[in-house]
Amino acid sequence: MSAELQELKKIGDKLDQILVLLRLSNQSLLAQTRQRLEADKIASMILEICKEPISYSELAKQVAAQAAVAEITVKRKVAELREQGVLSSSRQGKEVVYVDSGLLG
Repeated sequence: MSAELQELKKIGDKLDQILVLLRLSNQSLLAQTRQRLEADKIASMILEICKEPISYSELAKQVAAQAAVAEITVKRKVAELREQGVLSSSRQGKEVVYVDSGLLG
């Protein structure tokens, strides 16, 4: 392994430690957020579907159909979840793909 890769691994390990410390120090806030999102039918459905990466268009169609809501409602909820850091997004070609960020465990 090159020196550069070893240094990157050390940095990754330190970042993992920081994440653990932040989660430990914010356990109650994370638990409250998790409970609030689980009680929200649309948010919990989005997070369940986003356990695996999924394009926005497919996510919006699935949630709108299953929850019997308009796609604009799904769009607003996805934006809210992204802002809270609960969903991560990336661009793959022309599609925006969403996945659960793992923030809430």
